[in-house]
Amino acid sequence: MKASLEARLTAALNELDAVKKELAALETAAQQANGTDPIPARWDGTVILPEHPNGDSDGQTIICCIADDDTKRPIGLFLDEDHREALGLLLVDRDGDATEYGIRISDVKVLASGTLTDRSEQTQRLARYRDSWPDAVLVQRKVTYGEWTDATEPS
Repeated sequence: MKASLEARLTAALNELDAVKKELAALETAAQQANGTDPIPARWDGTVILPEHPNGDSDGQTIICCIADDDTKRPIGLFLDEDHREALGLLLVDRDGDATEYGIRISDVKVLASGTLTDRSEQTQRLARYRDSWPDAVLVQRKVTYGEWTDATEPS
């Protein structure tokens, strides 16, 4: 019986510690939300355009992010057309070139997924892929971005 009580007490103390940690994270988030400290966030890879069925009715693009803290709460960056274009121009190289990364698993097969321009992300993928393909290597290519053209007209 004593062992059972000790086990229950240990479990209760562990649960209390977990609740304290969660409360501390929420207090930190509340301080950030009420203060002037920026909320660190990471893009989750999702962009919702205004024309999407779940898009913003005001015609804004939504960049979906996740708070880079203990809360991991969702954050939406809303951009109107002008701000979307301005941000896009800042993010791509002025000459329109970018480097994309992939994982070569054979002489001819390259796996490309995730954020192709994020070398760090692709290096992490490489480490996971080497469990299945020990000879996998990180590869890169230069790509050039051009103006968008109307795809409804044959070229």
